[in-house]
Amino acid sequence: MYNGVIEKILTQLNTNSNEHISVKNRILQCFLGLIQTFAKHNQRRKSTNLNIEEEYFNDLLLFLSLLNRLHDINYDNDENRLLPNEPSTNEQNSPIKVIDVILTGLEFLIPLMNQEMLKFQALTVEYFKLVSNIAFNNPDKIFSRPLDLFNTLISSIQFGLDSGFGVEVVRCCLESIQPLCAYLFKWKICDSAYAEVLKKIFRTFFKYIFDDSIEMEVFDLSSNVLYSLICCFPYLFTDLVSQLIRNRFAASDQLRQKIENGFKLLITSTNQSNCEINLSMFNLEKRNRIKFNSKFNEFSITTYGLLFIR
Repeated sequence: MYNGVIEKILTQLNTNSNEHISVKNRILQCFLGLIQTFAKHNQRRKSTNLNIEEEYFNDLLLFLSLLNRLHDINYDNDENRLLPNEPSTNEQNSPIKVIDVILTGLEFLIPLMNQEMLKFQALTVEYFKLVSNIAFNNPDKIFSRPLDLFNTLISSIQFGLDSGFGVEVVRCCLESIQPLCAYLFKWKICDSAYAEVLKKIFRTFFKYIFDDSIEMEVFDLSSNVLYSLICCFPYLFTDLVSQLIRNRFAASDQLRQKIENGFKLLITSTNQSNCEINLSMFNLEKRNRIKFNSKFNEFSITTYGLLFIR
């Protein structure tokens, strides 16, 4: 139904001609109207099995693909730059920012991306690629959305991490988490309602790396994400470690001590006598992140395997 119209939109947005602002605005508004209409007519859609109509699947995949294409076109490399470059004094012709079009489109589609739909690999990859792109380039825009929408977005990332959909999906999920943590830490909002939502991701991610083992293809990325999460929630990390050790290694004093020592080296500085987390190490500075990555590599060699002794 939408294929022909959307392909025309793509063609128009990929041209380098100096069209009037109002023309581009109408194209973008038309695209948002299509997504809104599609979402409105499918928001109550229910299916008792995986035999979802091919047309619905293809339309949803097409919209997600187009949103990713809009992002890749780089009309809005600088998040503060409007389209096109020249300013407009006419309010009706005020240029529309592409990132706002992408976010509004995603906002319409998120309610449709339930766990049933995320079971389809092609949809899942396209969806999480879009989320990753937005989180990396415009985390402020994500935090500007309503809390319930933010919560739905984070829940979908949780599901992606814990779903077993493969390395590509996990990579996109991890790439989404890191910039969100950086924004949270930079603007000192780690006690906000949005931060409380992100804590759910930390718990899921902790389980992913310390209960289920890390995929080697995303080992370095997982280390960076762990560092970013600890920067935002240092005491949640120590609580999760204590809970893990208490629940799984209480019966073996020798094994418990080895694991405690491994985690201590991960979060404390050299020659530190106590076991308290050294907060000065967790400030998102590059040098401290590199040091943490080195420690995590050592942890993976000396301690990580012990976590899976049953």
